[in-house]
Amino acid sequence: MLEKIKELAASSKSDTAAFRHHLHTHPEIAWQEVETTKAVVEELKKIGCDIVKIGFGGTECGVVADLRGGKPGKRVALRGDMDALPMNEDNDLPYRSQKDGVMHACGHDAHTAMLLGAAKVLSEIRDDIPGTVRFLFQPAEESGLKSGAKAMVEEGALEGVDAVAGIHCWSSAPTGTVLYRSGPIMAAADG
Repeated sequence: MLEKIKELAASSKSDTAAFRHHLHTHPEIAWQEVETTKAVVEELKKIGCDIVKIGFGGTECGVVADLRGGKPGKRVALRGDMDALPMNEDNDLPYRSQKDGVMHACGHDAHTAMLLGAAKVLSEIRDDIPGTVRFLFQPAEESGLKSGAKAMVEEGALEGVDAVAGIHCWSSAPTGTVLYRSGPIMAAADG
């Protein structure tokens, strides 16, 4: 199954990059990720995910979706964040931010695109998956005390979940490697 996953991931690379570029062009700051949420929901519906909940913290931001596997098993969640930062983008890229004072400077556009890419790959092998994969598209990661993670937990996003894995880009890690650890890591929001 690992070889099939690698093959599917390689074949979806350009679609994942294109989605990231779309998000990078249209960034939204914490608790304003409405259009990002709509774009994610649309893609999740196309691949047959069950939308569990849209909107957290009294907003229309954030998504929880389930992909039911073809075999009995546990529910494992995968998490990525969606918010941009309130700063100007000085890059000269074809997909640079089109919003003055807002840009994806922390990689959350990549996190959202990678999580959606994972959902698409896993949807292609759903019959072989034991249990359910829950996808957590978290708003407001960069918002400090009014955290999207806290709102999602308080509003039931982790109910029935047996384990969670999160993703975060780290530019100093060599391409093609995965770093991991048990417990919290990179858990800070400051000014």
